[in-house]
Amino acid sequence: GERRWRASQKIGLKKIPAVVREATDTESLELALIENLNRQDLNPIEEADGYARLAKDFGLTQEKISQRMGKSRESVSNAMRLLKLPRKVKEDMISGRLTMGHGRALLGLKNEKDIETLRKKIVSQSLNVRETEAQVNQAKRKRGEPTKQAKKDIFIRNLEIELERSLGTKV
Repeated sequence: GERRWRASQKIGLKKIPAVVREATDTESLELALIENLNRQDLNPIEEADGYARLAKDFGLTQEKISQRMGKSRESVSNAMRLLKLPRKVKEDMISGRLTMGHGRALLGLKNEKDIETLRKKIVSQSLNVRETEAQVNQAKRKRGEPTKQAKKDIFIRNLEIELERSLGTKV
């Protein structure tokens, strides 16, 4: 409410369009967290941390979080999985050197050393997500692990995720 109030003051409004709700302290915290998660300028790790906090602090399931956020359960789940990545990968995602797509691809590797090696390669060679997925599959084949073929073009899926974020609805 304060941002809206300050913005209204700057443009000279006498009245501010608002909805007044009665809420407990807990409900108020939950609503504030959900509102902050709907901002456009969050990086994937901040978004994942927010979902994890909703789950931990308010006991919400991924399904309930997805309903409250207007997103698919899969996008909430995928975001939360990013928190399993090593610290350096998360730092690169926060700084923008790696995208959510890069992080999701790196989750396919089980060995932290392999993840770190590929992380360095992605950053130094500016690999795109598709190239990163190919590198993950190559590393898995070397280790004799089964590889998973993407059902949907990763660029299409990334576009869907971005549209879901921008529009705040399922795509």
